[in-house]
Amino acid sequence: MSLLSARPVALQRAADGMTAPKGDPPSAPLRIAAQRDRLLAIPVAELAHYRINARALVILPILAVETTNTPLRERVIALSIAQAEQLTWSTLARLLPWVYMVDDFRRKIHSRARKSPPPTNAPRWLRVHWRSALGRESPAAALAEVGLSSQPTLARLLAHLQIPDGTPLATAVLSAVVHSRSDDWLAVQPFTGTLRFIESSGAAPSVRVPLVRRILARYASRVRDPDELEGAMLELMLLGRQQLSGWPRPHSSGWSGLPAGVLLACRWCQRRDELIEAFGADDFRFSSWMLWLRYIDRIERAGPVVGVTIGTRVFVEPADAPTACRVYSPPTWRDFMRRQADSEAPLPPPRPEVRLSGAQESRPEVDRFILDRCGLGLIHTQASV
Repeated sequence: MSLLSARPVALQRAADGMTAPKGDPPSAPLRIAAQRDRLLAIPVAELAHYRINARALVILPILAVETTNTPLRERVIALSIAQAEQLTWSTLARLLPWVYMVDDFRRKIHSRARKSPPPTNAPRWLRVHWRSALGRESPAAALAEVGLSSQPTLARLLAHLQIPDGTPLATAVLSAVVHSRSDDWLAVQPFTGTLRFIESSGAAPSVRVPLVRRILARYASRVRDPDELEGAMLELMLLGRQQLSGWPRPHSSGWSGLPAGVLLACRWCQRRDELIEAFGADDFRFSSWMLWLRYIDRIERAGPVVGVTIGTRVFVEPADAPTACRVYSPPTWRDFMRRQADSEAPLPPPRPEVRLSGAQESRPEVDRFILDRCGLGLIHTQASV
């Protein structure tokens, strides 16, 4: 039987064998748009006197999600405060993560919980930690503290507390951790798991950005050599590039204020990216230039050629074929760059100071020239010791 002629016979047979439903079908679900419009038509001051049945109140957590709709949010909050005693605990468990910051509402629910604590089927943050979650001051910070005491891994904290991702309460709890003055919590975080959390958890930028900055300050500031930028450390730097909108720029940047060691590692990583863009990661010239990464000042492309500046020389090679490496002084190369920028067609490179063989993978002529003529021989020898 072909897929085009196949039919769900077994499924149809099972459906035909089901008994007919008894009783009347359930009423149509609440029309969210209609309920929203109805609520928006009521003046905020009058909501305190409205009597609303419990079935209608279940819509409040749905409407509370619209945090940027100011008129609607004012009414959701006013109605929540007015109906605090009538709301079921299941509705409160869904509503509180969106309006927990409203003191009057939280105080009413706290008073109610003292008389009759949340039921056993409530989420852990409300069932076990309602005193912290509904407290007078800094409820998110209090929740973060009690949560970390039993689940120290930040990436698992929300799941442990059973706080819905993406809610204001979830963001506030995570922010309370990453903005804390102490680094004690950071010392026990699993490195790879935390990077994955930053990358794919969907946490708000107000959580991800300061978290990646704290990890960079703690670990990347220890980098002393480009050879250390591999494996987990390179992964951290590339994640920093992703979360902080690229590598550091002259003006304001997410990298501002980080230790000098981090910014030096950034420079090396940026040069690495530029080499990959110029030659490709599989080209042997990428590996060859990576040996000199510490000393590369600039990488530029002008038409079909790439210039790598080291010290007082610019080494220029065709981007697409490793044929030869021409050496120029920076003024000669800058003049060529300007003329190439003004020209619609590729220009022939100017006469070089010296022409080196660039076709051999070992590139001995290029390496020897850098050692002997760029003043890096002694520095390179000391760095290798």
